[in-house]
This record gives sequence, C-alpha cells and structure tokens, in this order.
Amino acid sequence: MYFNVATKAFKEENIDADKIAFVATDKSLTWQELKTLSDEVCKTLEKTNISKGDPVLVYGDKEAFFLAAILSCYRMGLPFVPINNHLPGKRIEKIIEQTQSQVMIGAGNYSAIPQIPIVIKDDFSIHKKADAFFSKTINAAYILFTSGSSGEPKGVIISDENIISFMQWFAKEFPINKETVFINQASFLFDIALADFFGTLQMSATAIFNTETVTADADLFFESINAHKGTYWNSTPSFISVYLANKNFNQTILPSITHFVLSGEDLPVTLVKELKQRFSDVTIINAYGPTEATIYASFAEITDDMLQEKSLPISKAANETIYLDGDEIIITGNKVGEGYLNNETITKQRFFSVENKRAFRSGDLAHVKNKYIYYNGRKDTQLKLNGYRIEPNEIQHALERIDFVKQAVCMPITINSKVKRLIAFVILKPDLTVVKEEDLMQELLKKELPHYMIPSEVLVLKEFPYTESFKVDRQKLLYNYLRQ
Repeated sequence: MYFNVATKAFKEENIDADKIAFVATDKSLTWQELKTLSDEVCKTLEKTNISKGDPVLVYGDKEAFFLAAILSCYRMGLPFVPINNHLPGKRIEKIIEQTQSQVMIGAGNYSAIPQIPIVIKDDFSIHKKADAFFSKTINAAYILFTSGSSGEPKGVIISDENIISFMQWFAKEFPINKETVFINQASFLFDIALADFFGTLQMSATAIFNTETVTADADLFFESINAHKGTYWNSTPSFISVYLANKNFNQTILPSITHFVLSGEDLPVTLVKELKQRFSDVTIINAYGPTEATIYASFAEITDDMLQEKSLPISKAANETIYLDGDEIIITGNKVGEGYLNNETITKQRFFSVENKRAFRSGDLAHVKNKYIYYNGRKDTQLKLNGYRIEPNEIQHALERIDFVKQAVCMPITINSKVKRLIAFVILKPDLTVVKEEDLMQELLKKELPHYMIPSEVLVLKEFPYTESFKVDRQKLLYNYLRQ
C-alpha cells in the first residue's frame, strides 16, 4: 500500500498493509491504520461544511492524529497550516488573523489556543465556539509561516502542483524507496519535515517522527533510530553538529543509517570531514532550497575530492531548476510556490515569470566553479563597516577553517541602524587545549582576511542557542552578549 500524492488516493500494489507507515510520538500506524484514521478524519472535517480551499490549522507535535490530520487536509483540498504546540499564543493569533482560518484540528492541550469558531479534537468531537464563515479560498496545499523582515510572520503558499512536482523530482533524484526509513527530527514548522512526510507516503516507506524531547536526549534518540532501523537522516548542519560532540554518534552505534541529507544552512567542510570519519560508508548530500521553492530546489552529493576545497557545492551548474542572475540564485519551474499570503508587494518583488516559467528571486548569492554552484551567503546580510563592504559569512567560513574551531557565527553590532563593529562566536572542538583562544583566532584570521574584516571580539561558547527549526538563533546570541 502507498499514497499517490498526485491523485490523493491510497493504492494497493502487493504491498503489505501491515507495514509500519508512521512511527508517531504516541503510537505507530501501519499503512492500513493510517488509511482508516485518515478516512475518519476526512468524514469529521466534512461535517463542518468547510469549503475546498479554506485553510485549516493543524495543531500538535507529531502525534498519530496530527499526522493523519495533515494527510486528510491534503486529500480534501484544504490548505493545512501546521501549528506546533510550543508556539506562543500571540504568534498563533497572528497566523489566524492572516489565514482567517475557521477550523483547527489536532491533538494536545488547547488551553492556550486563541478563540477559533470550530475545533476538532483527537476523539473526533467537534466543538463549535462561534458561527463560521467559509470564504477564504486559497490555491494551496499548505501554508508555512516564516519570520518576516517586518516582524510579522510571513505565510508562504505552496500548491498541489508544487508538491507533485517536488515529489516527482525527489523520487527520481534522491536515494529513497520502499525500504527507506526516514529519521524525522524537524518540526512541521520547517518544511524539510514534509520531505519525510510526503516521501514516506509516495514511496510506501516508513518515517520515525521524533519530538524535541526525544532528540534532546541522545540515548532516547539513538534508541528510536535503532529500534526502527532508520536509514535516512534529514536535518540542518547545526542539528548534526550537536551530535558530533557525542562519541556514541558513529556507525558502530547507528549501523542502519545510509544517507545524511543536510540542508537549511551553509554546510561546512569541517563538519562533513568529521561526519565521514564517524560514518565511513554513508552518502552525504548537501541539499539547497528555500521554503518558497518547496523544500529542496537542488542538491550535490559530496565526494572526497570536494572536501579538498574551502566550501561545498549545492548543485551542479547544468541545472534546469536554478541559475545565477549575476551572483544571485534564481529558482524556476513548477516547484516555485504561489507567493506570500496577503502580501502582494513582497510577492511581486520576489516572484516573477521567465520563459513562461514561475521564478523566485532567492536573495542567496553563489558562484560557479568546476561545473558546480557554490553558496556564498545571503544578499541581504552584506553590510558596510567604515566604508568597506563585508559579507559576515566569509568571516564565519574563515573561522571554521581553523583546525580547532568546530562552529562559528559572525554578526554585526549596530547602533542607530549603523554597523559599528563585528563580533564572532565560536565553539571549539572537544578535548583540545588552546591557550588564549580568542587572541589566537584573531591572529589566524589576519593571515587570511583584510584588516577591516577582523572581528573586534571572538568569544568562545560551549553551545549555541537554536530556533524551532534548529538553526542558530542569532537574535538570542546577540541578546545574551549585550546583556552581559
């Protein structure tokens, strides 16, 4: 049994319906159980008289009902809006205001949830708090909210066509099949979780959905992976760097892992080298793609030869999906989303048409070398200090090339919107004794970078704070520094 993403229907093709489809946080679901549960959720949604195209908030943290609710919304043409139960109430209020959602469905405690007309709980009970008006028709399969430069959450609209196009490409280009066991760790607020979700459905595979509580405990996480023989690790580089500090994170302890797919951030050469030392027989893939282009837009399988370079590629240069306009990455094709919800101005700035194809101006910088595309950082992170143009990612890369540095972040200190100086935070590799690390790192940087790119301070930390999607929380880093 599997689920055809294009036709939105379960299919039986000599595949055991008793095979585990989803390992949820509360219980496992076989393929037959997933279909039965989803059928029941669909019937419950129909009772609300909701119209196709009306967005539904799906609330929870990877419970079986939460996963079935997302699938059911997709089957019924109802744009799903994932709401993690750790989100603050005010953030959810803003999402409700933008989507005008009339229905929330999911699992867990609803006590902190703002008023919404109809709530469907995991016992299939329907609670009507007010009269609903179903009129917000959106051409979308899902809407994911990301941080906006204005301080308001920004809803990215992804259509059925986008998902179908992504899955056709994903199934063809990536090493996934019915034997794949996805090791999910990302929140559904982060779209790489949907690669695990839809990849499992389309390929008749299995996915292990792990919450933050599990991934925060290495013993629990490793036990989960081994219990279900997880094969396909999908995460940000920052997430995996945390586990590289654990000596038990290796192929002997986790023998079933065959692939690491890393995305969402720049992938340091030093991290891959260490990962290859721990897992000598695995495939490592550097995947690239913003939320606006449906999960991944391109990828590069990392070879040993690539590790001799200072940075790693994100794509082959001969690629129909991405190209460079000057030094900015443009993404084209059917994976490019519909735009931003209720934000026509920004949509017109970033989304456009080229040769009758949808296109997205990413704001990511890159260059071509040896028939590959290499990521150079963000266009909008470029800054000026004392008249010099500086890209902080270049400083970060230079720090991470120092042999005793594990991870680095470089940030500007601004006063009245003007950059006054640069500061860097680093995590050192374990079991190394380095005298006066900060001063030494600045001296080493001076050997590689011009004087105006040397941070005024390089601070050594034991760990970095992380966001919900497990990227380095730069705002918290800066806040902790300033309050000292």
